[in-house]
Amino acid sequence: MSSRPWVCGEHVHSTGGYMQFSDTPRQSVVAGRFYSGDAKELAEDVVAFLRLRTQKVMELQDKNVLCLLVPHAGYIFSGPVAGMTLGRVVLPDRLILLGPNHTGRGKPISVWSGGPWLTPLGATQTDEETATALVDADVGFSPDMQAHLQEHSLEVLIPFFQVMNPKVQITPVTISSLNLRELRIAGEALADVVLAAAVAGKRILLVVSSDMSHYLPHERAVRVDSMALEALLTLDAEHYFHTVRDNNISMCGVFPMTMALFALKKLGATNARVLAYATSGQTGKSVGADMSKVVGYAGVVVTE
Repeated sequence: MSSRPWVCGEHVHSTGGYMQFSDTPRQSVVAGRFYSGDAKELAEDVVAFLRLRTQKVMELQDKNVLCLLVPHAGYIFSGPVAGMTLGRVVLPDRLILLGPNHTGRGKPISVWSGGPWLTPLGATQTDEETATALVDADVGFSPDMQAHLQEHSLEVLIPFFQVMNPKVQITPVTISSLNLRELRIAGEALADVVLAAAVAGKRILLVVSSDMSHYLPHERAVRVDSMALEALLTLDAEHYFHTVRDNNISMCGVFPMTMALFALKKLGATNARVLAYATSGQTGKSVGADMSKVVGYAGVVVTE
């Protein structure tokens, strides 16, 4: 990786290393489509989804939650599962967000290097310290804005974070197609960044954004998603990766989840469980969702 400073936009500032940040905010691109463009209505929707949790938040408060898997579709479809998952945890002040790259733009591992992320609920600040640490690891994390500008997988989660913890800072990362070796090296470096922050008294939670299988009949989607989730719950990155790939399970976040699993092994993860699961055929009944062509959504928590 070149040591030349990366510059985007007219106004940049350095964090002390060779990574530089633009002040350019990340504008919402799916407000009014994936979720409400009206601030009041959006906040009410998010609160309603968070209240769907089946058990009290206290259950997970005393455990070291390391990672969450959360879906990212339009709220009418994935909102209930996202709410039942996120509503079970207390959100720390720092998040590393790992999502798929649907657009194909930008770097293979793209770390947002611009300003705050905007939604109708306001601005969420980026964690420049953590972003710089990832890039400085020199294992493929690249400062890049292009991969994020039209990508919805991380944006749709931001309103949840804004409601849950207005002080939250995010490090958005999108991941394209990588092989297992590349995912392992990046995942282990990711763990090192989280561990170093912990030594400094700063807790970082990993949040992986992914939907499950796409456009299958409901019964088949449930069956193949169960295979993927069972493999994920073993916390074995290679087993999970091969299960998804070898069975042609169209889980869009297989690369970020695999990277996270490599990181979680180094972070001492010992337990994972599914907090919620549904398909768009179930959650979208009110809008006439087609049970013969659904998308699966799962919420998973990984603890130490």
